[in-house]
Amino acid sequence: MTKSADNPEHPPRVAPDPNYKPPLETESIDDPNMLPPDPETDAGTPAADAGRKDAPRKEVVLYAFGNVEASIADQFFNVLNSIMVVAMHVNPMLLGLIAGIKTLWDGITDPIMAYVTDNTRTRWGRRRPFILVGGVLRIALLVLIVAFMPSGGNLMRNQVMEAQKFANEAIREASDAWRLAVQSHEQLEGLPPDRQAILLDALEKRSDTARDTLAKLDEHQPTLQEDLELREADAVTRRENVETIRREMANAPDLESKLTIPEGLFEAATEKVTKARDLLAKMDQARRELIAADHVATYLLVAHGRRENPAFATEDLTRQVASDAFATAGVEPLDDIFTLPVRPPPAPGKSAGMWANIIDGAKAFWAPKNFEQRPLILYTLIAVLLFTTLTTVQSVPYYALGIEVSPSYNGRTQVVTYRAIMNQIAGLVQPWIPVLCFSLVFLTALEGLFWVAVVACVIGIPSTILMCWFVKERTEISASKNREAGLFKSMWQVMQSRHFLKIFALYWLIGLSFGVFTQIGFYLNVYWVMGSALAGAKLLAWVSMLAWGLGFITLPLINWGCRRFQKHRVLQFAIVWMAIGTVLKWWCMNPDHPEYQFILPFFFSVGISSVYTVLPTMMADVTDVDELNHGARREGMFGAVMAFLMKIIGTFTPILGGAVLVMSGFDPSLEYEQAPSTIFNMRVMYSFVSAAMLITALVILWRYPLTRERIQEIKAELHKRHLAKTT
Repeated sequence: MTKSADNPEHPPRVAPDPNYKPPLETESIDDPNMLPPDPETDAGTPAADAGRKDAPRKEVVLYAFGNVEASIADQFFNVLNSIMVVAMHVNPMLLGLIAGIKTLWDGITDPIMAYVTDNTRTRWGRRRPFILVGGVLRIALLVLIVAFMPSGGNLMRNQVMEAQKFANEAIREASDAWRLAVQSHEQLEGLPPDRQAILLDALEKRSDTARDTLAKLDEHQPTLQEDLELREADAVTRRENVETIRREMANAPDLESKLTIPEGLFEAATEKVTKARDLLAKMDQARRELIAADHVATYLLVAHGRRENPAFATEDLTRQVASDAFATAGVEPLDDIFTLPVRPPPAPGKSAGMWANIIDGAKAFWAPKNFEQRPLILYTLIAVLLFTTLTTVQSVPYYALGIEVSPSYNGRTQVVTYRAIMNQIAGLVQPWIPVLCFSLVFLTALEGLFWVAVVACVIGIPSTILMCWFVKERTEISASKNREAGLFKSMWQVMQSRHFLKIFALYWLIGLSFGVFTQIGFYLNVYWVMGSALAGAKLLAWVSMLAWGLGFITLPLINWGCRRFQKHRVLQFAIVWMAIGTVLKWWCMNPDHPEYQFILPFFFSVGISSVYTVLPTMMADVTDVDELNHGARREGMFGAVMAFLMKIIGTFTPILGGAVLVMSGFDPSLEYEQAPSTIFNMRVMYSFVSAAMLITALVILWRYPLTRERIQEIKAELHKRHLAKTT
């Protein structure tokens, strides 16, 4: 009785094809480029498979080196999205919609490209011409995208963002310092000597910090004052434009409709002026409270012999010195530096609700006050679609080539491991790109991103050319051209494989867990943990550096684990380990202890490295089962159908990612004043919800059938067929 290839125990018995034609010369199994097996990569494979054309290590390294371009380019739009939200105040829902359209287009073009590359026959091979053209053009496109990108009317200078960040930090520092000083004045005398000493040490430190903060406020004041003047000038121009239209078209019947956009732009400009004035007013309040904190602390330190200063001998003298300091700083004096004002409780308000927030986010594109952002959104959409098309031309044949380079069970793991190592090397630079873009070296973050794109060209173009020049295509193609299924039939046959569907489900669950919630971590660091785009990016960069080092170290361990144990066992451990780390995010995202985030890479570097090293090798094994069933090598189609399904479903992932942010109450226009409930919602989604999705993936790996022994049986059967058809 004939058994299906999906049966893990029995390979099917298929009679030789009477219509078979010998493979093309460039596809011959006797190709002189096919080198002897590598003892390391072929260890543990059956004798029939041990001579299969695994590439030597130097060629595998060159193949992996060709992925540097992709490692750089694929992260480009992630950085651009962060810049557009933080520096341009673009609503994340709009960016989510753009990413959703991109993913949908990517999913549609991937199978088409796979069918083209699987059925291409040229003297240069069926993969490398596409890799070369797509890789070189898309990396060059990045420079053009940034060079001609419109600002959207809201692009903030890096120096202004840093000044805003420091001002907000100073406001919090001033309030805490003054409260500590006044409470110490009320409680100090009743404390035992040891507690007094501790409190006086804290006051002395606070006093020194207050003076440093005051000096830095003075440094940042001109920047924020200049920013206010620019905003006021823009508001005046907008108002004059509205008045001009009213005057020149006073009798026009559609006057109000013609005024909709100009009035919206004037409204937006007025809101910017209001925010700038509010921030400067808060800075003045911070000055008053810092002066009060310093003087109350100094009075207490003098009173307890920690400092000598007759001007602070009594409370009245201290008040007089503080009054002079207020006048020198140019701010209104406080009523009494020794008394905290009674602050009324915040007025109760009704939350708009998550779905209302989503609707508001979707409406942002049509809002008149966001009119100047429309060209930016449309430009970004067109740029993303062009980039995605070129990415498809490069990536589909590239990953198909990776399956062909070393066909053996262990050889495939070696290829993916080397590719992952190269990704890790490229990843050493990736986390520092936002830091560079937001740094004060550049006037704006877009200017920084332009030079990043230039460097990407310098690195990515040569690496792609070298890979295409030296890496050889090698495979045993058992199907003649007249047996190859059409595009849609091939897609349908691939999607019928239960093994393929299992791997797809794993990719989807793990990818969704990270794709929807990862950006929340960036914004939590920027707006809550660190309070600055630059400081948040720096922290993430250092954490990523640790993750990079750990991931680099663990790759050989993962390779060993896949050889020593079954691949799916390694993957099960990785998922559990990542889920533990995901739950820990609840405690590690802490404004009082940002350093706790350095714990997380010990979970994620091992987990992510395992997932994205093991899953591609498991997919490569499924292509052997497919050839056993259908008699065709369709590495490109498998990768493309996987991408197609992932991207069709993933079309909603970025939309959901933006929706999750908006549902939590996040509003980029609030900058560093996000509501506490918003932060709480973001933390829950970032930790517990994401972890639950990871745990679900374990169910799929229960009793996974494509073990090492089963794959060896399949390969032995295929090798016999190839030999039978060539004799």
